[in-house]
Amino acid sequence: MKEEEYISAFVEDGQEKVVEQEFGQPEVFYLSEGYSMLFRVRRYGRIHLLKALKPEYRGKEFYERALLKEFQMGYQLEHVNIRRTLGWESLEGIGNCILLEYVDGITLKELMDTGQLIEVLSHRIVEELCSALSYIHSKQMLHRDLKPSNVMVTHNGQHVKLIDFSLADSGDFCVLKFPAGTPYYMAPEKSDSDARSDIYSLGVMMGEMARQTGDVHMRRVADSCTQPKPENRIASMEELLAQLKAQDQQDGSLISMGGKQRHNLIVLGWITAVIALVVLVFILVPKLNDNGIGGKSDVQMGQGNIALSQAVLDACYREQVLAKEGKTDTAAAYARIQAVLDAEYPSETARQGSMYHAQRTAARLFLDHLLKAAP
Repeated sequence: MKEEEYISAFVEDGQEKVVEQEFGQPEVFYLSEGYSMLFRVRRYGRIHLLKALKPEYRGKEFYERALLKEFQMGYQLEHVNIRRTLGWESLEGIGNCILLEYVDGITLKELMDTGQLIEVLSHRIVEELCSALSYIHSKQMLHRDLKPSNVMVTHNGQHVKLIDFSLADSGDFCVLKFPAGTPYYMAPEKSDSDARSDIYSLGVMMGEMARQTGDVHMRRVADSCTQPKPENRIASMEELLAQLKAQDQQDGSLISMGGKQRHNLIVLGWITAVIALVVLVFILVPKLNDNGIGGKSDVQMGQGNIALSQAVLDACYREQVLAKEGKTDTAAAYARIQAVLDAEYPSETARQGSMYHAQRTAARLFLDHLLKAAP
């Protein structure tokens, strides 16, 4: 079964045909995969769309009622992220039709297919969809056909416009009550659906976006939305949005930062780690005073905590022996310890890392302690 097939009683293959509109007369804009078609028309200097039945369906009660239901549901909605339903008309040669806002943009499916979707934009799309769907659900409505091709992203500002309410439903209607939607995006329960059915469909879309952008956290939230049993899913758009934003506040706030800001924050983190290691050395080194060289177990435990290698430890002890014999001084001892440490970090890249600098600082502190302990 193809991804874009519908479970409904009025489905057939469709095609798209765009015709330039010149004189304000309705021109065919789009032939859907179902029972409807779109015309583009200019009204009061602006472009609008007319949604009407295909010629073979006009006058048939079932499809006329379906179109009227779509108008009645859409006309109740007024939200910045939902395409506006402007009116109901009956035109010669077209029949009954819905007057719709024209959205200057592309579908989310086109955005993804052309590789234009990035993580920041995917978060905005989900947030705006949550806002639109929360509004719809507050009116006891369900969209029932959420999928990337039913989400427009505007060219101006890249904002969401949710479209196509042909399969939407509400408790206020007692006609056309049957499971409907695009199978790939439909919740498994199909019947007895509620807001969690739309949440499931949105979760499938989020999973697709997360795979394209590499967003691990969005993938986890999507998994919470697509649990097979409705009771195990996220229960509302508000909860979904809260989970998505929670991670943004913890470790995803870098999304809004520029590259220089992210670099500065990472550098600050490494500096903090180095300072913590140095402080740890000053806490541990005094323990050596009680036992001198004889307190080897304390020495080994302390240096293990600051990650000095055995080679560096042995070199420090050799310098202490040389100091006792009067065969070295502090500068020479430092140089030899530095050479041992450099051998463990042979590349320039490694020597620029925070671990190298932390070990060098710890080694010098430990060597100072041993030299002072030498008679």
